[in-house]
Amino acid sequence: MAAWSKAYCLRQYLLITLLLLLDVLLADNSSNISTGGDVSAEDRDRTSVKKELRNPNRWMGAGLAEEEEIEPIKGFYLDEGSQMLASFFSTVSNEELGVTALQTIYDSLPFGVVEKDDASRVKDLSDRLQRKLSHYSSLVNLSRNAIEELFWHHLHRPLSTPAPCCELPDSMLRYESHFGAPVSEELSCDVTVPNHKPLSFAPGHNLTDVFANNLKMSPSIKWQYFLSADGGLSEYPAHRIDNKSGCNKAGDRFRRRNLYLSSVYPEPKFVVMVIDHGSALSPNQLSIAKAIGKYIISSLSDKDHIGLIALSDELHYAGVGDCFTRGMTRASRQTKFKLSRFIESLTKAKAPANHSLGFQQALDMARQAMLMSGNEAANSQASANNCASGNQTCGHMPPSMGDCPTASSNPVLLMYISRGLLSSLAEPRQVLELIALGQLCLQGRLVINTYALIDDGKPIMYEKAFLQDVALQNYSRYNVSFAALERLPIMRGQALAINSTRWLSSTVGDYQSVLLNSSAVQQTTVTYSPPYWDQLGKGLVVSLTQPCFHLDLLVGAVGLDVHLADLVEDFTYFNVAGGRSYVFLIDMIGTVLMHPTLSRPNTVSEETVATDIGFLEYRSGFAAIRRRILTSTSGSGKLTFSSTEHKEEEDGVKSTTLTYTWERVGSTPYIACIVTRSDKDGSDVQALRRLPPTSLPDLVYHRLDVVSSPSKVDLCRYFRQHSTLAAGSLFLSPAAHVSSFQFESWAEPSPLVIQSFMAFLSDKTKLIANPGLRSAVRSDVGALAQLVPYWRSQFSHSILSQFIVRRYAATATSGVMIEYPATVRPASFDPLRRPWYQKAVEFPGKVVVTGPSLDPSGSGYVVSISHTVYEGKSSTRHSPTDDVVAVLGADLTLAYMHRMLWATLPFCPDRAGQVRGSSIRCFIMDERGYLLVHPNLLDPSPPGSQSNIEQQHLTHHEPLVASDLLNHDRFVLKKACSSYPDRTVQRFYQLNLTLNDQWIDSSGSPDMPVPVLTNLVHGEHCIRYQIVAIQGTNLFVGVVNQTCESATAFCPCSTVDRLCLNCHRMEQSECECPCECPLELDTCINMSDTVQSEADGLPTCPAQPEMSSSPPPPPSQRSRDVELLPACLALDCEGRLSERECFGVVGCEWCVRDTDGHSSLQVPFCTQHFKCYGGVLRGSSPYTEDTNNGGMSTADIDSAFKSLPVGPVAGGVMAFFCFVALSIYCYRQQTRRRNHGVGSGGYGSGSGAGLRMTQLDNDMDEHDDIEPDGDEKTAVVTHEFSLAGGIGLDNVAIVSPYRVNTGYRRPAGGDSDHGYSTMTHDMHEDSEHTASYVEPLLVGRDRYRPTGRSVSTGSFSSRASSPLGPVYPTGRIANQRITSPGTLLESADELEAENNEKRQKELMNLHSSPPIRMLDDSLGMTILPDSSLNQLIVPVTVHMVDTS
Repeated sequence: MAAWSKAYCLRQYLLITLLLLLDVLLADNSSNISTGGDVSAEDRDRTSVKKELRNPNRWMGAGLAEEEEIEPIKGFYLDEGSQMLASFFSTVSNEELGVTALQTIYDSLPFGVVEKDDASRVKDLSDRLQRKLSHYSSLVNLSRNAIEELFWHHLHRPLSTPAPCCELPDSMLRYESHFGAPVSEELSCDVTVPNHKPLSFAPGHNLTDVFANNLKMSPSIKWQYFLSADGGLSEYPAHRIDNKSGCNKAGDRFRRRNLYLSSVYPEPKFVVMVIDHGSALSPNQLSIAKAIGKYIISSLSDKDHIGLIALSDELHYAGVGDCFTRGMTRASRQTKFKLSRFIESLTKAKAPANHSLGFQQALDMARQAMLMSGNEAANSQASANNCASGNQTCGHMPPSMGDCPTASSNPVLLMYISRGLLSSLAEPRQVLELIALGQLCLQGRLVINTYALIDDGKPIMYEKAFLQDVALQNYSRYNVSFAALERLPIMRGQALAINSTRWLSSTVGDYQSVLLNSSAVQQTTVTYSPPYWDQLGKGLVVSLTQPCFHLDLLVGAVGLDVHLADLVEDFTYFNVAGGRSYVFLIDMIGTVLMHPTLSRPNTVSEETVATDIGFLEYRSGFAAIRRRILTSTSGSGKLTFSSTEHKEEEDGVKSTTLTYTWERVGSTPYIACIVTRSDKDGSDVQALRRLPPTSLPDLVYHRLDVVSSPSKVDLCRYFRQHSTLAAGSLFLSPAAHVSSFQFESWAEPSPLVIQSFMAFLSDKTKLIANPGLRSAVRSDVGALAQLVPYWRSQFSHSILSQFIVRRYAATATSGVMIEYPATVRPASFDPLRRPWYQKAVEFPGKVVVTGPSLDPSGSGYVVSISHTVYEGKSSTRHSPTDDVVAVLGADLTLAYMHRMLWATLPFCPDRAGQVRGSSIRCFIMDERGYLLVHPNLLDPSPPGSQSNIEQQHLTHHEPLVASDLLNHDRFVLKKACSSYPDRTVQRFYQLNLTLNDQWIDSSGSPDMPVPVLTNLVHGEHCIRYQIVAIQGTNLFVGVVNQTCESATAFCPCSTVDRLCLNCHRMEQSECECPCECPLELDTCINMSDTVQSEADGLPTCPAQPEMSSSPPPPPSQRSRDVELLPACLALDCEGRLSERECFGVVGCEWCVRDTDGHSSLQVPFCTQHFKCYGGVLRGSSPYTEDTNNGGMSTADIDSAFKSLPVGPVAGGVMAFFCFVALSIYCYRQQTRRRNHGVGSGGYGSGSGAGLRMTQLDNDMDEHDDIEPDGDEKTAVVTHEFSLAGGIGLDNVAIVSPYRVNTGYRRPAGGDSDHGYSTMTHDMHEDSEHTASYVEPLLVGRDRYRPTGRSVSTGSFSSRASSPLGPVYPTGRIANQRITSPGTLLESADELEAENNEKRQKELMNLHSSPPIRMLDDSLGMTILPDSSLNQLIVPVTVHMVDTS
């Protein structure tokens, strides 16, 4: 190893020396790209030969437009520079990353053939999900049983006092990341409707123990709640709902009414809605109609169907398709958005509504809905019979237009929203006749709800009666009679009068109750909601709800929310050897819950759009497989397609077969499916066999801030993180864990868990139990651990180590990742979804470069270099078709990439040349046209902005080059793909990396140069460019020479967002920045018959890599402060005296500009990068948390400010404030003496010796020595007190009612004594006494305030309250102010503070009151509440007072 290291170091020194010599000898940059300068005759002859070879017109089959001849630059051809760059990247990949070393390690390890058994794999996935859902369903059942028992108690002793969520004080809440909001796990809270009935069922805090036990049994669940039938909501854990409208006015969006409706009526609903917008409506009535329509649409679930008609004297629809004009469409999120937007656009028409026309069209829609419902049922049965046998041609049977449904199907609900103004007295009969004929066709399955739009204060004549008759289908009133109609089971609807848009959940929200009456059997199954965005706690969740009944009475629904990431964890991190299989999870209607093209649920920051599987599996022929998946419990199917690829078989066509294997997840509405890809070669999948455990002396777990052994490794500070140079760090990504969601949910893993990981991985005895890791983890860790000594040697001896931030590797199956130096990663970090990994897998065998990106550890902007490692083969040579087992990578500083380009291409100006205004610009871009090296990337960023460094495209900085390149149709193509999760069409560029293989020498000469692209002959020539591919990589290098001030070319780009400026056309020759357009889908499309992607001709966009840098987790409280650790790198930035020595070195920055960011420093210097970000002295940090100090640590700031004259400045400031404070104090004392009458004999002397109220107020304030503000309003005081000797009564108190004058007797007819008569000397005498007696011996300022005992002005009975619920006062003290003799009123602010304090005490008493015990007690028996305190039971005499 030592000899090898010496040889390698010698080779590295020679390579770097060669690059430096080139940089020195060719330091004089050329200002003209088209001339070669002064060269010798021999050089001219050699140049002429090279020019002839590089003439693009000499090569045949290029297919490119006519180009100018390639000219050398200072005698140096760009293609020669690209070959040097290719050699450099190959050297970095093999020797710095260790690709050769790791490939050798894997070639020496045993691999075996993996048996393909997709049926068992999908069965395992289905069973695991079934067990998880069964557990959550059992928790819902436990809550349902508790609620039904509580309701039985409620019938005897009402539980009707809610605890409002909006009154929770901040002191009771604590932020919990699992819930995403401040919560209290000890409490529940309620959200009520404004018309909350006194005896409404509100179990409130009595459910806390039940919900808390559920959370204890399953910590992964989120919210738990009870939805009452009258619109109330009880939720656990308690949280704050703030609303500007006041308490308990949080709005319908927090009320979960859509979950309630889908739970109590889980069957698919067919709704036809007619909205009147005729001329008879007032503006207020029109706004009410719109609000009702939008609310009904928002309450529908994805499996419901909706038809919408806007009615005036004619009909209007939301779309032009048949599903809008004649039938119905599924109520997907996109459909609901489109319909809501259509409703919002309605305006008042010029003619009144034609009710007959509206009902006629609505009845036709209802008929189509019932035909569709019956047809779907028939097709489902046919599919189950025919498709199960493998029949690929089974499909839907189209209904015959004009027919009536023959089979009983789900009822259709007609919602008619109108003022009801009649055009004639005969119109009601016409409408009822239409409805009667419609019911005969629909077999009485039509239910009509009407909503009369009224204005307050305006009388209504026949409108309300007409709409009520329509809802009740009162045919007899209008002499409408059919013999067959009387035999039909007509279901009556609702007729409501609506005059406000507020609280529609409590008025319109019960519109589905009419459907409940048609159901003979109670729905007690658990209902699963589609994934939706949690508005309160953020994140995607799925709700499990179940209705609650008392006998036949619907009480409400109970439910809980589960993180979507928890449900789909096995599908999110599914990885198998070879990477030829993937899985997805859908529901019974084809909506996708998880698919490889979707983002991980825990990384989603906003609500996504539900997508059908037919859009993501867009291959031709999948529609038939989709039907089979949705209609059969299990099965498999194959789909074969062809694609054209370069360098494939002779015909250039590659044939691929996809095998779909699916399994229904028990009784749940979910289906699991696995897809396996197989090519023509049919090679077997190889997997690493299990390796015997070995010790891991060179690895430590990455959370060094939690578990660190100073005796084993020496901790140090690597920029902003804990690290060590003695070992590499091991990171087990979520894919390495059996329960990835539990791992990601850990805010901080415990030291015992970390120790169990490391002990299991290195256990040679096989006695330590698996702590929850997947089976392949141990072998992958053992393979990668052998690379750490190689990296450590490179770190110590390689010259390039001063430019490399870190080296890392990740395995393909288990997601195991190792890094050196050690790096702390957040639990949610997934290396398999990073750009460096995914692009390396996309281009196997190539050196892939990605970035720039901001390093989360604090080293600034870096560029990543990565390369694949193949499955082990001991005898044969590897090829790009081999399966990838791991990817190696390294982060280099962005500045070094520029420095390397300057050293390789001598005509490229360095930063000094760019500052002087050089006309030449050199750049490197990837296969999508994104820049990795460009002079503009070195310009300082705006404060807190990364917009001019990351994701910068060629069209942003070189628009003329981009415009000209579009004419090279064989080199660059504009492409587009459909991104269904966010409903956008993504437009991007694809550069041809295989262009070199398509240039064929007509003479067959093997000496074929790399083709160089340049300006077209007829292009603009004030900007000249050359571009050439860097072989073996995904990169292109280019050079531009601009001889004019401005160019005429322009690539339109949005400066606000990524929206394309023209979404209606995309021409290949028109330049535009990469952008996106809205994806308009046909909501009438039948996914069983066709595929939207095929119709549009656009493929589905692949999964996008996670671009954003993941910040490290917050340091553990157990760890040492990272700022106190010694630095890992001995940076000697100040000792580097030239830009060549400083630029690109890790942690150093060459400072060239002053603090203003524009003026140049007279003497540039090298310093640490956090002191000079972007080359600007004290420049703004790209790290948002360092905006105040420029990225300096506390220790660095302290050392930087040691030389400042802090002492004198601080002393002057303190002296000034002391002077101001002394002046204010003297002024106050003088003012108080003047107000208190000092020198006039005290409070009782002089004229008017009575105590003034202002003096009394000031005396009270003396206790706190606080001067009231000048604008503070003082409450009026109603009593004056004076004692002999002129002493003010500073300590007046209200005496206890037990200390009273025994001679006092209650006057006849007085109120009850509340039981206090039992406390007097004679228990049989009426001894109720006043509470206004003043005891001067009781002192303390707090005695002025009323006691916490409730005060009421009316009489009440002193009978014991029901122990089944907490006892509450009949009126809230916070809303009253009772004054009595001896009570002083404070200022307005103090009064408000007192009221707030009392409200909090009431709320605390409300939540802390013990819940009822579930006992079968007899009526009339008093059950004492459970309490941990001792209880004293005494006999008392209770006076019963009849308050009637």
